[in-house]
Amino acid sequence: MLLSVVILTQTAHAQTATTTPDIPATTTTTNISLDPFNSDDVEAKVRQDFADVPVMIRIAKCESGFRQFDPYGNPLFGGTGGMVGVFQEAAAIHGDSAAALGFNINTLDGNLGYARYLYETQGTAPWLGSVACWDPMPIRSTLRVGSTGTQVRVLQRLLNSNGYIVAQDGDGSPGHETGRFGQKTREAVQRFQCDHHIACGGSEKTTGYGMVGDKTRLALVRLDAESARAASSTTLSRI
Repeated sequence: MLLSVVILTQTAHAQTATTTPDIPATTTTTNISLDPFNSDDVEAKVRQDFADVPVMIRIAKCESGFRQFDPYGNPLFGGTGGMVGVFQEAAAIHGDSAAALGFNINTLDGNLGYARYLYETQGTAPWLGSVACWDPMPIRSTLRVGSTGTQVRVLQRLLNSNGYIVAQDGDGSPGHETGRFGQKTREAVQRFQCDHHIACGGSEKTTGYGMVGDKTRLALVRLDAESARAASSTTLSRI
């Protein structure tokens, strides 16, 4: 693929003997090669196109290592559903809708363009399968009353920042998250689970109510990503 970069240069233009020389701008076009088969070039393109959404850069790295094509020059395929290209978009799910929008996900520009569309409409939800790779602070293990450590603090932060306040003040309150999973954290988790139709009764042993397993963790990460996207869109609309 060739990208055209317009370079303005100043050239002296000779006038007649009775006029003062002026220096009009003239346009010269220089072609800079971007090789879609070179992962370094692809990475540079991804970083440029998603400079405003750093998480998408991390996702591209995790999903494909910044590759659109395999060593044989074919679109990079992986996983089930015919995952394609830099952002490993599922062709079986997205192929037709992407084409209808004018994106060919088998090409670099089309793959990146459709990834932008997905992010703007769904946040990072399409890539939650690799969240452990691209989320800098994922909850990686099951958490319940009695759990301690950094992941509990991350859990409390996710709950507090998305309206499921662990405590109004003191330990567990916004800005004062702790590494201890107690009854207040359990109650906040239960409110979240009930609102998101994960569980709304029973116990940790019977339904997982009040315990953070895979389903609750992914739902929390999805909500947090959607909130971040909404906040970013609001900020950009004010600029």
